[in-house]
Amino acid sequence: MEKKFIIADSGGSKTHWIMSDEKTYKEFFSSGLHPKEITPAKEEEVKALFNAYDLSEYVLYFYGTGCLREENQTPVKELLTTLGFNETHIYGDVVGSCRAALADAPGDVLILGTGSVGLKYDGEKITETFGGLGYPHGDEGSGARMGKMLIEGYQHKTLSPELIAKLEAYKTNISFPLNTPVEEINRKEIATLSKFLFEHKAEEEVQSILRTSFQEMYTTTVEPMHTNSISVTGSIAFYFKDELKDFLFSKQIVVNRIVKYPALNLYSLHFNQHKGSLNQ
Repeated sequence: MEKKFIIADSGGSKTHWIMSDEKTYKEFFSSGLHPKEITPAKEEEVKALFNAYDLSEYVLYFYGTGCLREENQTPVKELLTTLGFNETHIYGDVVGSCRAALADAPGDVLILGTGSVGLKYDGEKITETFGGLGYPHGDEGSGARMGKMLIEGYQHKTLSPELIAKLEAYKTNISFPLNTPVEEINRKEIATLSKFLFEHKAEEEVQSILRTSFQEMYTTTVEPMHTNSISVTGSIAFYFKDELKDFLFSKQIVVNRIVKYPALNLYSLHFNQHKGSLNQ
């Protein structure tokens, strides 16, 4: 009998769950499950997703932000045990991004989502990391960093009156007042402003924010990697792929592939592994 499994890719903003279901799969989404940010509300949210399933029948492969080191995994392990999983394998989300982009091939990977980090991968493990100092002082090129730049431009009135008016009209879509000091806004909330930037990316002011953010990312993260080709994962990389490719091309770096949802690639990878083990 084929062993059923679930993939979870948990980033700074959301968790993407994929459940094997015979020859197809089902997808679910929940809040991000960083070990330091698990709350009773998040626990109830995840329980509600799977209350119709006997999770003891599934193997779980959990790729989570903040889970690269085993000593940080305890809150996640406790939650997964409460859900009813008997067999779990926990990895850092950065490992998931490398496997999603490269499978078992060596190479360089850049993550651009809510946060950002550069990685060197030898086909099995991450050998070196670059950038990734976190919000608000790092995460160059990420959604959080771009959102921070937009809010600072609004508060300092360096944006044009036209863009300020558009941002004020958009404020019903965000969860904090526009005059909130940036250090009081968490990275997930401020990263939601990347949607506004995407909607207005044809405007020169927004293009300037993108170029500045990507230049910061290059200086702190990509240039020290000494690479001429890279694979990129994450929503910022996907939605601003044209701008990102053009920028990196100007630095003589080729983008091999862009992966929007690592969980889908990870599902295929583990599906083939399970299928192979059955055929042995």
